[in-house]
Amino acid sequence: MAKKFLVSIDLNKNELQNGVIQNLGTAPSSPVEGQIYYDTGDDTLYFWNGTAWQGAGGDVENITAGDGIAVSGTTDFTISVDYDDVTIGLTGNSLQIKNGGVSNAKLANSSLTITAGSGLTGGGSTALGSSTTLNIGAGTGISVNADDVALDTTSTRNTDHASVSISAGDGLTGGGTIASSRTINVGSGTGISVGADSVGLDYAGTDNFIDAATDLEGTAIATGDTIIYHDATDNNVKKGLVSDLPFSTSSGTVTSVNATGSGGVTVSGVPITTSGTIAIGLSAVPNASLANSSVTITAGAGLTNGGSVSLGSSTTLNVGAGTGIAVNANDVALDTTNDRNVDHTAVTISAGDGLSGGGDIASSFSLNVGAGTGINVAADSVAVEGASTLTTNNVPKWNGSGFTNSSISDDGTTVTITNNLDVQGTITYIDSTTVEFGDNILLLAKDQTGTPSLNAGWEVERGDSANVSFLWVEASDYFSTIDQPFHIGSIAGAGAGYSGNAYLVSDSGVVKSLTSAQLADDVATGFTFTEGNGIDITGSGSSSVTIAAETASTTNQGVVELATTTETRALSDTSRAVTASSLTGLRHSESSPAVGGVSDIITHNLGSKDVIVQVYEISTGATVECDVVRNSTTQVTLTFAQAQTQDSLQVLIIKVA
Repeated sequence: MAKKFLVSIDLNKNELQNGVIQNLGTAPSSPVEGQIYYDTGDDTLYFWNGTAWQGAGGDVENITAGDGIAVSGTTDFTISVDYDDVTIGLTGNSLQIKNGGVSNAKLANSSLTITAGSGLTGGGSTALGSSTTLNIGAGTGISVNADDVALDTTSTRNTDHASVSISAGDGLTGGGTIASSRTINVGSGTGISVGADSVGLDYAGTDNFIDAATDLEGTAIATGDTIIYHDATDNNVKKGLVSDLPFSTSSGTVTSVNATGSGGVTVSGVPITTSGTIAIGLSAVPNASLANSSVTITAGAGLTNGGSVSLGSSTTLNVGAGTGIAVNANDVALDTTNDRNVDHTAVTISAGDGLSGGGDIASSFSLNVGAGTGINVAADSVAVEGASTLTTNNVPKWNGSGFTNSSISDDGTTVTITNNLDVQGTITYIDSTTVEFGDNILLLAKDQTGTPSLNAGWEVERGDSANVSFLWVEASDYFSTIDQPFHIGSIAGAGAGYSGNAYLVSDSGVVKSLTSAQLADDVATGFTFTEGNGIDITGSGSSSVTIAAETASTTNQGVVELATTTETRALSDTSRAVTASSLTGLRHSESSPAVGGVSDIITHNLGSKDVIVQVYEISTGATVECDVVRNSTTQVTLTFAQAQTQDSLQVLIIKVA
């Protein structure tokens, strides 16, 4: 990426050596007066004069005639074209090919290939002066004529749908031709109501009374029984108790009974005023004396005729001959002329997937289940291969020829694996309250080889609280915990009042506690302290021993105070250490210019003119050059040759000691 200069460059009369003008295949866009470039197409240096690009050439000193070119003159040159005036001629100042002067043999390409695209036929290689024909291919439903392409009206796909209509069948209304949208509706009949999106029974009105019930005539109706009735007030069907009927009962004493007989009935022993017997005799009772002198015979399912029959007359019921049934004078038989009663000797049943056998149903045949891998088929059973050897609650395994018992069993409570368990997955979850191990050693990082590098141990998930762990830290060769104190059970020798004592571990692994007095005795009997880097020790033996950190310097390790941002910016403190945070006081960054223009003042407040200033273009990240003036210890001024877009640049300023 080329470095951008936003300011003019003054070489102060020094040479620009080994420089190359910008090489371009096309002229730059939006040029300014005086801009130059080298055109790699015509090998010419161009400059912009404010209105057009001008070549930077000089006088011609020599011209060499090439093929077909004639040159005359030594200072003033004349260049002319050499032509034969047969195939090529001169018309005015224009060199032109004469009519018919160039034959096909003179052309590098004297033919062209015309390819028939989608839906077309014909084409191919066509010499200049000849012709070829492309035709439209006539496909299904399309006819191709001399001057047009049309629908083939003889094809069923191109049927005129203007005469096609949708008719409403039984129970439906609406319909019509499909020239426009049509609506089909369900017709509402007696006892049926039709809504916008539903069809239901209409129980209102006298036509909808339900009269299909068990005949219990002669059986007393209890007051707690329910009856169905039509409510005339709201025209709805309702139910109620027999006790709700508006009937009343009467009681009293009969004082006289009298009867007269007629129409085949004789009565004697009447009247009875107090007690006696009434005798009723019957003689020939004419139909006219009967309340009901006829019977209605209804032809049920499969029968015809019937109707009202007077006592003493007769009627005939006939069996109706339906599809596939022939009714004769004395029997009902299958109609062998009907397709439904075809001879089934030619019908066959084929064995589908997993079955074998089959055949026509003229005689008996068998369908058999095919025995595949792992499946054994017997005379009256299908079983898993090797199932007889399997044990209850044992998980089977395939051994290549059948199923056998595996080392895994499941009794519904416990899953037992009698052989080794090798889990090769990445993550194994054990969702249980208690996990018990029979092994006395748990081996972690089993696959570790070579130089050890992995940390290993245990970590406890504590929900909303931070996790804790007990880890072997390989890089340090010790066990460590995460932000938790390490405690070793019951310590031998530690009793009441030993809180905060020192604890020592002997070579035999016995942990003992020491009071400060005991520790002083041990120090007096042979403890020695050796100073390390950054540590000062004063006193020895049984005297008071003081361990203190040394002050750090350029030649000595020790304790050091961290410098503030202000102290870091001063660049004069020799006793404090600089941190990454305090280093922010040595730099300043902001976008520029604050408003569009040719200059911008940047206030950095670094307290020095000894600053490094760099500017880059935000959109590209490229470093750009401009004039930089250090106005004071807190400000710099940036100046550009042309006005810059607001906040298009980023300014970086670093203080130098």
